[in-house]
Amino acid sequence: SDVYKRQIWEGRDWIEERCRVGRNAVCSPELVMRTSVQRQIGEYRAELPHSADMEMWLRAATVTGVGRIEGADQAFYRVHSGSLSHTLCVTPTDDLRARHDAFASVLTGPSAVHGADGLYRQARCALADAALRQASDGYVTLAADEVDELQAFALEMFPAASETAGWLELQRRRSVAATVPSGSGA
Repeated sequence: SDVYKRQIWEGRDWIEERCRVGRNAVCSPELVMRTSVQRQIGEYRAELPHSADMEMWLRAATVTGVGRIEGADQAFYRVHSGSLSHTLCVTPTDDLRARHDAFASVLTGPSAVHGADGLYRQARCALADAALRQASDGYVTLAADEVDELQAFALEMFPAASETAGWLELQRRRSVAATVPSGSGA
């Protein structure tokens, strides 16, 4: 018999980790939820087509713990050109904005989460970092306006982003690119 690693978090701890990394932990339909929790938190939010699942998992964690079984195949995720992740995320910031909207939906306004303001700030900081990393990692493949869009998004999420290591790395890449002669292949 296979032995799988199980992990259980208190709901707030799971939300805090999501805010720290700025990403959804559930990538496919592998989640199982009690009907009573689903009734308590409500259904998907149609106004969040790209991040409704993330927002719903965050809402669920406001009322219950979250468990995970590692090592067992629990779902398959098919990627194709017609999938929502491709059709709803056209610009470099679309996915980041959708994640922001999920965090904002759960963490702003009246919230059942203790310390929601701090968690929301943490999520915005993580999203800014992700934008800068995406801009830096894709600097040679992204168009200049896409890099600018990611940089502007980082500042929108976290005004002090210009003081971070991610910002400095992006500026370093910009300056290196400016000193490499066009067509040199470097």
